[in-house]
Amino acid sequence: MKKILMFITAVFLFAGFAGCTEEPNGELVAGVQYYPASEGLTWEYRLISKAITWTSMTDTVEAADTSYFTVTCKETTLDDDTPVWEYAETGDRGSSYVYVKFGDTEIEIYEDKTGVDVETMPVKIEAGATWSRSEGVALAGVGNTTTVAAYTIENSEDVIIDGTTYTGTLKATAKATVSLTGTSVDAEYSEWYDVDAGLVKSISKAETEVAGVSYTAAEEIEELISYTQ
Repeated sequence: MKKILMFITAVFLFAGFAGCTEEPNGELVAGVQYYPASEGLTWEYRLISKAITWTSMTDTVEAADTSYFTVTCKETTLDDDTPVWEYAETGDRGSSYVYVKFGDTEIEIYEDKTGVDVETMPVKIEAGATWSRSEGVALAGVGNTTTVAAYTIENSEDVIIDGTTYTGTLKATAKATVSLTGTSVDAEYSEWYDVDAGLVKSISKAETEVAGVSYTAAEEIEELISYTQ
């Protein structure tokens, strides 16, 4: 749902495509559109991290790093035996987990099995749908903090990744402005959800600028390169 290098997104990274529900007997069933969930379902992602700096005395300096990770879904329970789906990320930056429960109107995303820290999304995402998510913001040489970003589904767009076209994905965006050690930093988030594959792309940006003097930015592009159904 996930820790990042220059620009840090929340533990919630994979909440966009995770979902589950309970039948009266307490058994889990598969997720719904935009939130695929089934035992062994797997996504493979590429993550491109960029850092850009510029001052009036030097040219732009851009550094880029590419890493890969896999997300795997399986059935499990919280500490109180509530059935949930576990989404485990493993890859170049280590391992992390989120736990997801799918209700009638909301998807509940838990940071760990204690079930204490929870964030929510609407079950049905469509144009105009909104939700809030805790996000981390960090810029090298500036600092780091957290903010609450308000996401809105704006429109539908086609997304092409390595020759694969995801037609009519739903695009969600959020913006926030935070203060890092007295410096104002603008953050922008964009996510694209496919009806079958779930989260297929996301872009996270953070930047600060002193007009005509300096510019510092971090950008992360996450792309789905394969998934199993």
